[in-house]
Amino acid sequence: MNRVTVRRRKRLGGMSARGIALPLAFVIAALQITLVVLIVVANVWNAKLSRTINLYSDYESEASSLVSGASVLNGTATTYVNQPDKTNVGPLMAFVSELRTHPERRPGEIAERFENNGVGSEAKRHVRQAQEAAEEMYAIQLHAIALMLSAYPSSDPSLSGFELPPLTEEEIGWTAEKKAEEAETMLNVASYTARMGTVSTNVTNCVEALRDESGELIGQSVKHIGAIRIAILCTTVAFSALLVSSFLVIYLKLISPLDKFVRGIAADRPLDEGSGLYEVRRVANSYNALLRRRESLETVLRFAAETDQLTNLPNRYRFEQYFYESGKSGYSVAFLIFDVNRLKEVNDKKGHLAGDELILRAAECIGECFGVPGESNCFRIGGDEFAAIVKRISRDEIDRRLAWFTERQKEAGISVAAGLAYAEEIGETDFRELFLKADRNMYSDKMRAHGEMDESKDRA
Repeated sequence: MNRVTVRRRKRLGGMSARGIALPLAFVIAALQITLVVLIVVANVWNAKLSRTINLYSDYESEASSLVSGASVLNGTATTYVNQPDKTNVGPLMAFVSELRTHPERRPGEIAERFENNGVGSEAKRHVRQAQEAAEEMYAIQLHAIALMLSAYPSSDPSLSGFELPPLTEEEIGWTAEKKAEEAETMLNVASYTARMGTVSTNVTNCVEALRDESGELIGQSVKHIGAIRIAILCTTVAFSALLVSSFLVIYLKLISPLDKFVRGIAADRPLDEGSGLYEVRRVANSYNALLRRRESLETVLRFAAETDQLTNLPNRYRFEQYFYESGKSGYSVAFLIFDVNRLKEVNDKKGHLAGDELILRAAECIGECFGVPGESNCFRIGGDEFAAIVKRISRDEIDRRLAWFTERQKEAGISVAAGLAYAEEIGETDFRELFLKADRNMYSDKMRAHGEMDESKDRA
């Protein structure tokens, strides 16, 4: 930025459009990026929340399946052992089917999955305790079934591949009734039934621990999502406020001044350089400078168009304008017409430069005797013709000035014919009538002056 630009900037003042636009663009970009990041983060936390809900729902289902599996195995095994018809293997087939159809319900499978899940230690502890009780029940069930099948063997093919624990030599030597009785005792003693309660209680405690964990995680996610939503709202409000502020600045500092500029230019008025952006003020400053140059040029052209180049007196065009601009009543006026005597003779004998000098001396005398300070009331209306309009002057004063004009001619060595038309009240006549009357009086004076000059020549 050069020194001229800096000085102009300091003089005009105002905010620069570039100084506003660049920071505004950066702020808008930053807000947009912030908004996008916040939306992405909110989506991540929403996904995390949904995933947490689904995962812990699956964990609760898995923990509950431990109770379901233990309950089904307990029911089928107890029915098989306690039924009156010891040879009926239907309940046993249901037991085997449960193991084959739902292997995931086996205690070891569930506990292993929980160890690999990201759940808390309390939930894992309850699952392990439930698993231990369920595995103990499962071992007792298999032992009782082994005793029953040893007492009442079955060749049903659906039982093939079903592995049972080996019996001791003592158990093998028991009678069928003893084996059945011992099997019933195993599944009906209080210690066995208490294990089912242990499984159920620990699974319930596990589910409660899972719900507490999930509730805490969900609360954290909801808290984060709430904070992010507040941040998104604040960013959106800031973005909206920035847009509104930008529009107001554009309207107040650009659109409104330009609208005033249009009206000012249409009315040919100077523009306000003290409002709007720096660039707007610079436009106003440039236009005003152009307007001043135009007015200066108009003044020069008007002066050239309305001024006689030789005498610098207003010309015939300005003389006629003066007619139209003058009031119609309320003042006295003296209207004078002048004509330089013997101008053609001087031009022919001494040249036009001598004639121009004669015209200049005549103009000086007329302006000195009849000019009014602050007014352009003396005119050159033709080659050797002049006029003067003196307003608000008495007849005595105009007569005194005419006498002074006669003396000044003698001093300047010139002869000028003068014709006067006077009116005490302009409203009783008009400038055209005064012009004609003064013109006639001027010709009379000219004829008299020419006659006197001819007599002087004759005497000479």
